[in-house]
Amino acid sequence: MQPGTPVTDFPAVGPARAKALARLGIQVAQDLLFHYPRTYDDRTRITRIADAPQDRPVCVEALVSDVPRLSRIRKGLELVKLQAADQTGKMNLTFFNQAYVREALRLGETYIFYGTVEGHGPWRSMTNPVFEAKGAARFTGRIMPIYP
Repeated sequence: MQPGTPVTDFPAVGPARAKALARLGIQVAQDLLFHYPRTYDDRTRITRIADAPQDRPVCVEALVSDVPRLSRIRKGLELVKLQAADQTGKMNLTFFNQAYVREALRLGETYIFYGTVEGHGPWRSMTNPVFEAKGAARFTGRIMPIYP
């Protein structure tokens, strides 16, 4: 592989993916080396629910304290709602069109939720957070690059 090797020579890069990469200005291997992230998300710090700021995304470690409920609002719109808690408070979680969350989150287990906390005092909530089981750091517990 040389710096001038076209991306179409890479495994799993067909015409559709090559077209998408070309829109980003990536046509050869060297372009990949110089395609830097526009920013980084720091997902290493865990914040308590009561201390979570409202203006930026944070990681919150919380126990699922309510059974996830699936609601079908209308055709094409499903909501999964549940409540999570830590030692400092409770937080309502809402997931839009992600019915799998109902089976993925289990009552009594602890998860890390990454997203923007909304609300004041006891009325805290998060919408469509990224989540994973405590100790299974794949998307949390690290600094994640954000590409354009």
